[in-house]
Amino acid sequence: MKPPGMKPPGMKPASFPAALPDGLVRNQNELVIGCRPRPGQCDNRRLTTVCMILTALVVSEILVVIKLATSFVVTTHARHSRLKRAGRNVRLAVQDRLAIWRLMWWTVALPGLALAAALLFLTFLSSPAVAQSATTTNGVNTGPMPKNAFITGNGWLCRTGYRLTEGRCDQVKAPANAIVAGNGWRCMPGFAKDEDRCVRLVPPPHGYIQGNEIKCATGYAMQRDKSCAPVVVPANGVVVGNGWRCRAGFEMSDGQCTALVVPANGFVRGNSWYCRVGWHRLKDICVKTQVPPNALLKGESWTCNPGFRQQGMVCVPVVAPANATVRGDDWSCNTGFRRDGDRCVAVVAPANAFVRGDAYVCNAGYRDDGNGGCVAFKAPANATIRGNSWTCNPGYVKTWANICSPIQ
Repeated sequence: MKPPGMKPPGMKPASFPAALPDGLVRNQNELVIGCRPRPGQCDNRRLTTVCMILTALVVSEILVVIKLATSFVVTTHARHSRLKRAGRNVRLAVQDRLAIWRLMWWTVALPGLALAAALLFLTFLSSPAVAQSATTTNGVNTGPMPKNAFITGNGWLCRTGYRLTEGRCDQVKAPANAIVAGNGWRCMPGFAKDEDRCVRLVPPPHGYIQGNEIKCATGYAMQRDKSCAPVVVPANGVVVGNGWRCRAGFEMSDGQCTALVVPANGFVRGNSWYCRVGWHRLKDICVKTQVPPNALLKGESWTCNPGFRQQGMVCVPVVAPANATVRGDDWSCNTGFRRDGDRCVAVVAPANAFVRGDAYVCNAGYRDDGNGGCVAFKAPANATIRGNSWTCNPGYVKTWANICSPIQ
């Protein structure tokens, strides 16, 4: 029988609203229908086991008490009737006193001890143990999932407005003049963070507020005392933002702008000089670049033509072996061949594999055995094979035993 709301095979799933009702959990690829544990419920497997044990203990004690009480009444009534017929005084015998103590043990003492042991065990379960803390793997938490969290991929994250604290997702409490942002908070524009509060920013003269910072206007520089002072520009310098630079044709030297000395066959570009094409820089002069045969100029130097490689100050041809192709100043083997010294040998793919480039790749569901072959492997339950490996399905996490366990 199909659960209510399921679509027949082949139909497109309906789009779900961004906001889900309370008690529903959104997965990355599906909508999981299920109630979240509410306060007071047995929302832990071990806690559920304790509840079941306590219930069985109470029922068994009730049955034992009923049996003892019935046996005590019947036995005592029979004994008292015999004493009355014999004309003797009716007194509690030693057996009656033992039966009363036994009945009191089963009705008061033993339940009290069981209740104390159960409370002690429940206290141990509810205490913040280290084993219950969340661990972070690949950006998501993989420990037991608390309230106010959602499943994503193979782990979980706290919802927006909640932050991770010792395995719990506690609500973010933003101070005055702050707003909740993601899993934390930030100050509003015009305020700056000061430990756990937001203080108002007061810009100095020639300053202004930008976001959560104070900046100086153009032509003014921020000082150590947070004031804005005018930028002092030397001769042949210009103001740039909150600082200065030398004009084109000048370079900075000891806080001043000095004119560039350009040699013959050189030209000025910005605050430096360069040699013209066909010339290269040698200390403070430009010398002519000598280009060998089968080469071409490239900036201030030269490079060999395709199919040639540099050997000293000349260009020699590149010699490619069989089943190879010349590429630039070297050669590479064709597809299906691999380089082996100065030759190209054919790549042989084993069973359940195919050739890719200069190597072989195992088919999906197979992996390299390290001896030149491909062996099949199986993915565990709640996992999917992806190429030559497997990953856990959304809502499950990989454990040390290489199995996929549901996120608690």
